[in-house]
Amino acid sequence: MSPRPSLRDHNGSLSTVAALAEARQRAETIGALFDLAIALSEVGTLEEVADRLARAVPGVVDGDGAAVFVWEPGDAVLVCKGCSDRPVDVSEAPRVPGASDSSGTRGKSARFALDRTLLSQLTRHPEPLLFGPHGPSTTWREIGTLAGYRAGVVMPVVARHRLLGLVVTGSDRWSSTAGGEGWRERLHGVASVAATAFDNALLLDQIRHQAGHDALTGLANARLLEELAGAAMSTARRHGYGVGVLFVDLDLFKSVNDRLGHHVGDQVLVEVGSRLRTAVRTGDTVARLGGDEFAVLLPHVADVAGACAVATRILGVLREPVSSEGVQTTVSASIGIAVSSDASISFDTLLRKADGAMYRAKADGRARYRFVA
Repeated sequence: MSPRPSLRDHNGSLSTVAALAEARQRAETIGALFDLAIALSEVGTLEEVADRLARAVPGVVDGDGAAVFVWEPGDAVLVCKGCSDRPVDVSEAPRVPGASDSSGTRGKSARFALDRTLLSQLTRHPEPLLFGPHGPSTTWREIGTLAGYRAGVVMPVVARHRLLGLVVTGSDRWSSTAGGEGWRERLHGVASVAATAFDNALLLDQIRHQAGHDALTGLANARLLEELAGAAMSTARRHGYGVGVLFVDLDLFKSVNDRLGHHVGDQVLVEVGSRLRTAVRTGDTVARLGGDEFAVLLPHVADVAGACAVATRILGVLREPVSSEGVQTTVSASIGIAVSSDASISFDTLLRKADGAMYRAKADGRARYRFVA
């Protein structure tokens, strides 16, 4: 007759089973997070990261769906940039009082204004935050409603005490005690992987911006202008309308640098760039070509008169004196205009024509425009 197992043996067996189950769960978590990291490493822009993350998270944490909000510090809002395909219907949910003007929008593009207190809470204590119909916090419930879920969890994505976004996962199966700490561990892992992907995407966005923009004024540079012009002219050829270019050269700008110094001269260039932005139409592009030379791409013009109207506004906004460090100075510009009625010529040719027209404006007395069709 075999000996009867002792209580110690029984407890030891239970401990072994529990340890194996925990090890298996941990291995599954590591595998799922590794797969998520690989998936996110293949995308570049912040929108792509958010979209891929939203689609992958439900499978990693066993959720019903997910939405990813990206923090936009300039506007102090969270914007939903990614949604999975499985949102819960919340059509009967009330309007969200904490949302921005688009509070009627749920899912992709939903916006939520975040005050300093909540921002501090999320960055100092980036922990999973449960929400539901009967949860204690209305804020997370409001964000969950915007994402499209009645219940679930909000996980802040934080790096170096800086909020990058939120991952909102929908599920009514979670509670503060359900499933032990396994779901918390996975959500922390998701947030860590997401923070790395967000950081990389933001760095790439910054590099792209620097590659295509002037460091002083923030305007498009010659490289980006050429790319945009190529796309505009290709579109214009298909639809049969014209493309225009304004070549804007400041008059006697060297005297500003000589009298006031290059630092003030740089500030004047920044102000000129800002004023040019206000004078052009929606959809037009202002670029700094270098020094005191600017260009304006008009991707859709019916005739020369439309381009002349933009040039007239530019001359008008430049008449007001520019103040910099207590010093006032005035600037003017000579503008050359070239318009291709059917966008059949190259952008380089169009720009050279505008450059030639600009020299005619200078020869005729400066502070005016001249054009060539």
